[in-house]
Amino acid sequence: MRKLFFLIIPLLIMISSWFIFDLSRYLPPDLIFSRGIKYESAEVQKQLTNKLKEENIPFRINDEGFIEYRKKDEDRVKKMADQIHIALSPAPKVEQPPPNTSFSNPETHKLFVTLLQKEGIPYRIDSLDDKGNKYVIWDLSDDEKVLNLIAQVKQKASGNDIPPSISFYTKEHTEYFINLLKKADIPHKVVKQTKQQSIKIYIEYEWEDYVRVKKLIRKTIAEANTDPKT
Repeated sequence: MRKLFFLIIPLLIMISSWFIFDLSRYLPPDLIFSRGIKYESAEVQKQLTNKLKEENIPFRINDEGFIEYRKKDEDRVKKMADQIHIALSPAPKVEQPPPNTSFSNPETHKLFVTLLQKEGIPYRIDSLDDKGNKYVIWDLSDDEKVLNLIAQVKQKASGNDIPPSISFYTKEHTEYFINLLKKADIPHKVVKQTKQQSIKIYIEYEWEDYVRVKKLIRKTIAEANTDPKT
């Protein structure tokens, strides 16, 4: 009997231990840390844990470094983690192309190149896109002189009847550019045209302001990250 008692006691202890350590299966799912997330960046991990504390979201860090949290908080945690990861990720390097222009009309292109040669301004002709379009490229140090030549060529090609203009893809970029024109006190006119059931906004200006406006266009492209249609 005594021997049987000593056999039963360890068995009861094992059963009790199993029951105690497996209580998680009897707990409501919302109380269990059943989800985990881990980033290689220690800074991302640190900021995420700080954010979880700020938002009063329960969590724990396991032996492998995973931040464990409840299933009910999964959407909130992943959203916070993604925001932190994106904010800490280095911005992609955008390589600015050298100053350049292109002309669809061969005669206009020829006139421009002739003026560059006449002024002794170094240039090269190359393709800057995958469409095979040829661009005339020059050094930034000659930029102002070249822009003046472009203004002459374009004005002559338009016959002085059509003012220079520019159109941007989005309302935000258009407003950004107009604000730059206002700050620079450059006269301009906003023209709305209906094309294919949509309204296209063009900003017209004077030929005499071409060089100044061109620089503001580049500023808009660089700071607003867009490509205009001129």
